[in-house]
Amino acid sequence: MYKLEDPQNLVIQNVNNILFNPIDNPKMFKFINTEVANVYRKSGYPYPFIGKFNPQLDSMWVNIQKKCEFQALHRHIGLFSFVIWMDIPYDCKDETHTSMKGNFSFASSCPNSRQTTSTDIPMSPKMNGYFCFFPSDLSHQVYPFYTSDKDRITISGNISHPV
Repeated sequence: MYKLEDPQNLVIQNVNNILFNPIDNPKMFKFINTEVANVYRKSGYPYPFIGKFNPQLDSMWVNIQKKCEFQALHRHIGLFSFVIWMDIPYDCKDETHTSMKGNFSFASSCPNSRQTTSTDIPMSPKMNGYFCFFPSDLSHQVYPFYTSDKDRITISGNISHPV
């Protein structure tokens, strides 16, 4: 893992223009404001704004994983997290060594039982350049791959709102 800096604040500028835009992306804007309000409600802090999100990049890093390496189930700090798939050197369809096939996976609890459910995002070179944005407290994991000797490269980060 290698820490990245963003001295010109380009990540937040681009994320702001795409995701926090009530005119061009009203569904995402509503989702983000609902998530932010929920986080403030759970924390006990008063919700400081309506319809105005002032995001701040807390951290950003590069993950470089080799064949057989994985990222165990975890969650992040902040309000939102993201991953950008830079180089996926395999196709999950070819990953017959394991049932999880090198995929990115979200895990959550079922509402009426103690079971968990997973939502997998199939990995392949077609995902290169795609950006996944999600609430930081949503547990996720990355399964190992076996069919390529090239490295899997992603950029990840955490976004918060100053209290």
